[in-house]
Amino acid sequence: MPYYCSICEINVPYNEYNIREHLNGRRHAENLRDSSDDGDDNDDDYDDEIQPYYCDICDVNVPNNEFNIRQHLNGQPHAENLRDTSDDEDDDDDDEIQPYYCDICDVNVPNNDFNIKEHLNGRRHAENLRGSGDDDDSDDDDDDDEIQPYYCDICDVNVPNNEYNIRQHLNGQRHAENLRDSSDDDDDDDEIQPYYCDICDVNVPNNDFNIGEHLNGRRHAENLRAYRRSTIPSSSSSSDW
Repeated sequence: MPYYCSICEINVPYNEYNIREHLNGRRHAENLRDSSDDGDDNDDDYDDEIQPYYCDICDVNVPNNEFNIRQHLNGQPHAENLRDTSDDEDDDDDDEIQPYYCDICDVNVPNNDFNIKEHLNGRRHAENLRGSGDDDDSDDDDDDDEIQPYYCDICDVNVPNNEYNIRQHLNGQRHAENLRDSSDDDDDDDEIQPYYCDICDVNVPNNDFNIGEHLNGRRHAENLRAYRRSTIPSSSSSSDW
């Protein structure tokens, strides 16, 4: 599960690096000051009763001002507890899902359908997408700016269109099983159809070894990156589809 920052009201990927980056970032600092200012603006009854800042990593209350909160977040006890919580997550789930990286916005997004869809359909992503595409025609629907998913015809599923997720899928157990099933379904043992890689536009001998070699090879990796770049809408490539 992601780490929820109640000051900024956002989810942060649950690992020490991303949590520390967020807590020490400009956005968090601004929201922290704003939350403190809001406390100052409250009625007189609350002037002497500012609620403390609660750190759920350490399970302690900290005086609610920027100096004390920053001192706590940068202190050794917090760092140790942060590492411990991160280690506990690793022990609970050795196959921890890595965050989805959006290279358009240069941010990590919790790797689940809801959060990825929320990000891809959000205002920030749309603005960055238009900026990277040199302001495509504004008459097009918003969906025209959205990066199209990678479709795996072996598994009949859409995969988020980035190198990490595509590689994870192609090397995953589900894909391997469907690949074997598609090979077993061929009735003519003397004429097994080759595996077609639509990224590289080549046929590969239809067995686990050769397909694995191809999918992990340099040529496929280069073509995968080129394919991803071609799916990002821009004024110069919008007619390539």
